[in-house]
Amino acid sequence: MGLFLLAFGCASTPTPKRGPLNPELVPDGLYEGSARNGPVKAVVHVAIENRRIARIDIVKHTTVMGGPAEEIIPYEIIEKQSTDVDVVSGATMSSDAIMNAVQLAIEGAQKVE
Repeated sequence: MGLFLLAFGCASTPTPKRGPLNPELVPDGLYEGSARNGPVKAVVHVAIENRRIARIDIVKHTTVMGGPAEEIIPYEIIEKQSTDVDVVSGATMSSDAIMNAVQLAIEGAQKVE
């Protein structure tokens, strides 16, 4: 187990500052983001329509036990229009990876305009 954590536990994407979507900074479009949290990796497509998060598609989610986060986290982000939502109990690493991937997609969208 120690070797597993040593090999995978340190390989994480730096955590971006998560928070509410600023509609003035994000143009409409489809954006991709990816993030890793230890052994968990998430790749997402984020659709911005009318300067709101309209849809989040999880393109890839490599996880051991974090499956429940796949449905709950995107729904919460869209509902709150924020990447700062509560993690899913038992799926903390997956929740963080998905939230970070969405945040990075949004940050990439801000650079496109």
